[in-house]
Amino acid sequence: MQTLNSGQISTQQTSINNQNDFNSDLCQFLVSTNIPFYRLLMPEFKAFIEKYTYFKVPDPSTLWRYNLKNVYNSVISYIREKLSKEYIWISVDETTDCMGRYVVSVIVGSMNMDKDKNFKFVLNMEYIKKADNFAIVQCVNNALLILWPEGIQYLKVLLFLSDAAAYMKLAGKTLRNIFPKLIHLTCMAHALHNVCEKIVLRFQF
Repeated sequence: MQTLNSGQISTQQTSINNQNDFNSDLCQFLVSTNIPFYRLLMPEFKAFIEKYTYFKVPDPSTLWRYNLKNVYNSVISYIREKLSKEYIWISVDETTDCMGRYVVSVIVGSMNMDKDKNFKFVLNMEYIKKADNFAIVQCVNNALLILWPEGIQYLKVLLFLSDAAAYMKLAGKTLRNIFPKLIHLTCMAHALHNVCEKIVLRFQF
């Protein structure tokens, strides 16, 4: 029976560590460039990466299971760092995906007028069963708990931006009761979009 000496074991361990580092960097690259993980299954893509890096391209499920969570945690830590001393605004919008599910996106940003500190991030996206004010309020709270896991800093939330849907207005009213300094504004872009839709309906043949 063949046994491995210490040098061979060390070499194997180094190879495993290098592959793990490659997987982690590859996951970071795919996420940051918005490349879907399923591209790793394309023979041409896989062959190109392996030819020029000499690393084995992992299955997408490997990245989902072992690497994606670390990338997520790293991004969330970065967002927390950038907004830790800032007053913030929140923008919420709801849409439906290709399967007809309701999806809510929560964006947060700094109220700081300094362009070097005027950060804004997509903080959270989640599915909801029904688009109503209760779900929107819960999505806002869920997002802020990601930003402030030790407790929401209610006095630092100054502005809530949304469209002018009735349930969004009601959600804004509810949030104003929760966040003492909050102001709710409806987005001008949505208002202009509604005006344009009315014009189209008025003049279409």
